[in-house]
Amino acid sequence: MDPGGFWWILWILWILVDSMDSGGFWWILIISFRVGSGTMATLVLALNLANLFQSSYYEKYLYHIRFCWWGAEENNLLGAHHHVEEPETTTIENTILQVLRNWFDKHDLPWDESEPILSDYVPFLFAGIPCAGTFSGTDTIKTSERRDRYGRVLGHGYDGIAGIHFDSCYHQACDTIENINPFGYETMVKSAAHVLETLARIFNLNLWLYE
Repeated sequence: MDPGGFWWILWILWILVDSMDSGGFWWILIISFRVGSGTMATLVLALNLANLFQSSYYEKYLYHIRFCWWGAEENNLLGAHHHVEEPETTTIENTILQVLRNWFDKHDLPWDESEPILSDYVPFLFAGIPCAGTFSGTDTIKTSERRDRYGRVLGHGYDGIAGIHFDSCYHQACDTIENINPFGYETMVKSAAHVLETLARIFNLNLWLYE
C-alpha cells in the first residue's frame, strides 16, 4: 500500500494463514492476527485504509504500510523467517504496547499482559525489529479472579468461564467461524486500527520510539 511517506520507514501488519493439521533502515511495526479470523481482520484494515486514501479529505500517512499474510507458521515459522535476515537487538516494544493499553483504558475495556508465545513475530524480534499487538488467548486457563474482573466491566456473557482454556478450540478442529466472539473480534480490530492511525501521524517516529 502506498499511502505516501518515507520508504525507509515501513510498517508491516501481518497474519499467519496456515493452521494445525487438525484444523536505509526500516522500523517494522507489527500487529498480529491469527489464521482465518485474522486474515479477514487484516483485509478489513487494508480495504478501509485504501478507501480512506482515495478520498480527498483523508490526509496520507507519513510512512508506508505493508499488509502481509504469512504461510508455514506451523512449520518452523518459515514465512516470517523468509522476510527477515540480519539479527540485531532492540527494546522498544513497550512503547508501542502503551498505545494499545491507552486505547483499552480509554474505552473502559479490561486487559492483561500476556506471556510471549512462539509465533511469526519471533524472527522479527531476533532481527531487532519492534513487535507489539493484542492477543485473545490460547490454551491458558482462565482464573476466577480474571473472570470476575472482566465481568464487572463488560457484564455477564463477556466474562468467560473460569477453570477452562481461554480458547477451548485453540488448535482444534472446532476452531471454525462459529468459535469467533464478535465482540472480542471487533475490539481487536479497532485497537489495531487505532495503533495504525496513531503511529502513522507521528512526525518523527524514530525519536518517539527511542525518546
